Order: sequence, then structure tokens, then C-alpha cells
Amino acid sequence: MNRAGRLSCFVGFVLCVLGQGAAWSEPGQSVTRMVCIGDSVIYGATIDDREANCFPAQLQKMLGAGWQVTNFGINSRIMQKQGDFPYWNEDSFKEAQAMEPDVVLISLGGNDTKPHNWKPDNYKKDYAAMVDVFLSLPKKPRILLCYPVPAYRVQWGINDATITDEVIPIITDIAKQKDVEIVDLHTALSGVERLFPDKIHPNAEGAGMMAQTVYKTLLGRGFDGVVLPGRVSDWNGYQKYDFEFDGRGCSLVAPKVEAAGRPWIWRARFFGHEPQTDLALLARGFHVAYIDVADLFGGPPAVGHWNAFYKYLTGTLGFSKKPVLEGMSRGGLIVMNWAKKNPDRVSCIYIDAPVCDIGSWPGGKGATTAGDPGLWKKCLDVYGLTEAQAETFADNPIDNLEALAKADVPILSVCGDADTAAILDENTRVLEARYRALGGRMEVLIKQGVGHHPHSLKDPAPIVNFILAHTTGVDG
Repeated sequence: MNRAGRLSCFVGFVLCVLGQGAAWSEPGQSVTRMVCIGDSVIYGATIDDREANCFPAQLQKMLGAGWQVTNFGINSRIMQKQGDFPYWNEDSFKEAQAMEPDVVLISLGGNDTKPHNWKPDNYKKDYAAMVDVFLSLPKKPRILLCYPVPAYRVQWGINDATITDEVIPIITDIAKQKDVEIVDLHTALSGVERLFPDKIHPNAEGAGMMAQTVYKTLLGRGFDGVVLPGRVSDWNGYQKYDFEFDGRGCSLVAPKVEAAGRPWIWRARFFGHEPQTDLALLARGFHVAYIDVADLFGGPPAVGHWNAFYKYLTGTLGFSKKPVLEGMSRGGLIVMNWAKKNPDRVSCIYIDAPVCDIGSWPGGKGATTAGDPGLWKKCLDVYGLTEAQAETFADNPIDNLEALAKADVPILSVCGDADTAAILDENTRVLEARYRALGGRMEVLIKQGVGHHPHSLKDPAPIVNFILAHTTGVDG
């Protein structure tokens, strides 16, 4: 990584930290300088929007004001002085020393395990020598030695057997001899193969787990805030983060002041359209979340993506375990289908001119709509149905509502009685009748003389009040 690349990366850190609302130190106030020495895992190879989402960038966001974390990771580099790409030969090695760091993190070893590189005696000797170089600096920096992250398969010669059986014991011995600290990234990222797209490099979520592990080592406590991933932009006066997760485009919008429990509303389809409810909830401390599954018609693949996104938001980012679900138009399909599969993970549901039966739309099998033949074929493909099977398909949002009703999940549907796309009598009215028959709570707000558009309400107060009434004290 050249100097221009590091400058760009550090400017990205500055923007991210300022974007998180952190303030830089006042003149004269000390800044803790940390340098991260490493290979492609530290550099952030394969991570989307790398400068914002690599491990050092995410650690910078967590540490905030008073810290300067610089990424000196370089792809393919090794610890040994003799081998294909020794870190010792890089200008970055000299530049890291010249920064007069207060903290030095070293993570080199994965590429050393390649058979043509691996010489354990040389690795130990050269690793100890690098530690000595940094210990001899005038500031006597704090040194953190990282166990390499797991290699989930043998790739390019990198292998986990050598990491586990030889590299880690050598690093352990050096840490004891030099009286420096260890960061166990290997254990921290074990059992999460899904976060390693190529089985060697962690994605942005994995880099976040690395950052949390190092944060805990640095400060002696876990990070209890939230670091949002992705590119930052303004959205109606709030910060919007765009990124890719599980192969789908995603967005998160952060409130200016977060409410207790980190509540959130999960928008399905048409992000940003008629945003008045989302804006009202942002003002009350909710996050707004979105994952694009628009071409999947709420089918099993869409539910799978939602499952993964839910796990990421509630696990890695610490969002409330019970979000509000919001589905406009065809967004009603994924909202209801996911809720039926996860009734204990929903606080309440707001649907708006919703499609609740694929036979009604895009199938056009009802009495009053022609549907969309092109989209109907795509929908059948997603669900794995033939035309004949679709006639008896019984797992639409209007079907199998028992678990949702038993979980007492309240539903609000806002509809126009002149809607010719998501026909009221074929969708919301069927859902309402069946849900209430099972003891479920459902309110329907009818807009007289209104068609499919406009969605929502000019004054979203009835929608917002419904949501707030069912999210107070949400477990999160």
C-alpha cells in the first residue's frame, strides 16, 4: 500500500469518525497513534468499500476522537526476511516506525504458511526481530501480536493446520519472551466461515469482529456502541450508510440520538418512497434498515436473505431483537412471509396497499385485475411453482397465520378502497378476516377514493402512534 493509498484511507477514517458524530481532540490534547502492520487481511482485500470497512477503519470508528489508526497492511506480505514478499523490504515498514506510534499491532503469518515460504526457525527469529525494532523506538510503544485469522480451506498454499500447530505457538513464545500482548483473532473468527467469501479473507462483518476483539484488548472492555458499515451520504438530514450484504444492496439510516434498546424499522421495497413514517421514527431514535430483495417476491430466497440480515443487525450491530416491519405494495409479501416464519422476532407490522397473495398480483387470478404476465413467470420461478401448482399454493401471506396470531403480533394495514393493483378485497380484507378469526389483532385504515398511490398518509401520526404503542420496552 503506497503513501497515497494510506492518505486516502486515513481521510476515509476522518470522514467516518466525523460522520459518527465524534469530535476531534482540541489543540494540545494528545492523540494516540496506532499503526497496523500486516498482510491482505489487515489491508482489507476483497472487502466492498474497503477504505470505509477494512479492520483499521472500523477500529478507528470505535475508538473515535483521540486516536489515529493507520492501515499499513500490504497484500501477500510475509514476516520472514527470506521468501516471496518480505514485509521488511517495504517502505511502509519504515514509515510506520517514523510515525512514532504509541501502539503497534502486528498481524503477519498467513502467507508465511505457504509451503515455499514456511521455515519455522526463520519465522520465529524474524518475528522477534521485528518486535525488537518497535520496542526500541523512543516512545516504547505498546505491542499487540495477533494470531492469524482462520484459513477455512487450503488456498494459495495458506493453510490452517500450519497456523494452528506452528504459527500460533511461535507467536505465543515471542509474546512471553518480549513481554508483549496477544490478540487472538483466530478464536474470535472461528466458526464463522460465512464471513470469509474466499475462505481466507474476512468480509466487512468479519473485519468488524476483528475490530471489536482488538478494541476489547486495547481498552479492557467490549465496545457497546454501533459502527455502521458502508458509504455515508445525507438522507433527509440523517446519515445513510449503503453497503452490500449477503450479495444484496443494503441501507441503514441512523438517528441523531439513538433510543434505548436500539429500535429499528425494517423497510421492505421502495426505500425512500413516502418516507414520512420513517422520518418520524428517526426523530424518535429509531434506525431505518433496508435490504433489496425486490425481484424475489417474498419467496424462500428473500426470506433467507432477511434471515441473514436480521442475524447481522441484531448480532453484530446489536439492534433490537424485535423490529417494526414496514411493507408497501409488493413489500407486503416479504414482510408477512418473514413474520410468519419468525413471529417471536417482530414487534408489530405496518403494511401499506400490500400484496398479500401472489395469485392476486402478479398472478392476476382474482376477479378484478389482470396482473403482470412477465412478472408472474419470474414469481413462479422464484417459488419453484408451475402454473398448476400455483392454483393450489397455500403459503401466501394470507395463509398459515396461526403462529403469528399466537405470538400476538399486531398488524396495521393502510389501504385505498379504489386500489386496482393490490385489490383490497383480494389482499388486505382476506388477511384481516383470517387473522382476526385466529384471535390476531389487526387494524385497517381505509383511504376513501384512493388508489394504489399515494402510499402512507400526509400526516403519519396514526401510523407512528400505532408503532410506538407496540415498541415501548421492546427487548433488544
